[in-house]
Amino acid sequence: MILRQLSDDLVKALVEAPFWRRIIEDKELHPEIRDDRVTVYYSGCAIMRELNYQGGQLKCSVSLQHVPFENITSHEAKLLCTVQHGLKFEAPLEALPLGLGDERVIGLYKKAVRVRPEQKLLGAVLNHQNNAGIVIDQEIAFPGNTGRIDLCYFDRELQKLAFVEIKRFADPRLLSCGGMAPEVLTQLKTYAEFFAAERECILESFRQAIKSKRDLGLGERVCNIPKGNPTDLLMKPILAIGGCDKKVAESILNGDDRWRPLMNGLRKFAAGLYLFGNAGFTLGLSPGRQTLVWPESQE
Repeated sequence: MILRQLSDDLVKALVEAPFWRRIIEDKELHPEIRDDRVTVYYSGCAIMRELNYQGGQLKCSVSLQHVPFENITSHEAKLLCTVQHGLKFEAPLEALPLGLGDERVIGLYKKAVRVRPEQKLLGAVLNHQNNAGIVIDQEIAFPGNTGRIDLCYFDRELQKLAFVEIKRFADPRLLSCGGMAPEVLTQLKTYAEFFAAERECILESFRQAIKSKRDLGLGERVCNIPKGNPTDLLMKPILAIGGCDKKVAESILNGDDRWRPLMNGLRKFAAGLYLFGNAGFTLGLSPGRQTLVWPESQE
């Protein structure tokens, strides 16, 4: 079961917290609803994990890899040698807390985040101007061994909830290995089976996520989703392959050589295929120059 509901206490505590307004105002930060938790993402990286309300206090965790230091202005720290203590930091290192989330501090946290290439592609899609108001969730973990899909949004043309799996063109999971089908096809098939088994639960969970975002002051993030929606689900995921230049895109679309196993099997397991560069793309299953759509998969 997927749970996307927040307690009244958590909603109230966040709305009243001074730092929360700063989080809302920063359009590069994406708070996502979990099971009575909120995780805040930057370019696909969770910089505030499992923000929750316990014992009358708001609490969350932060990866130490993402924490900047107060007195460090470069990627190096100076060490000084003394007879008694050996090499010690010239100036004591002090981790910089998020505090009230002012622009300078948030900027330093963003700078400290190590964003992988695939996460950069996700960030580009999230921040694409044409996708404002329809993104519902990201980095969605499904129960069991069904994995984690990258993006959930409301498709305005289809009036359906839709899920997108994003891969970089150089990801080996897109290719056949040892005569086996590309791993991504198995991944997409597993998602589709989960959608079929849990359709109503998925729809209700993400309606709750939309409601929670509105309750938290994030209504602008879902402003292009009519109230009461989604009432229907695209029953197959969409595959998006990013980082493609014109030559790579043409090779994929033509099913050339190494791309043939993927393209031969994709129609069976996906509702569509997006090919894009590094600047993101417009979410929505409409056929285009670098978009394939299979109408029978939209039912």
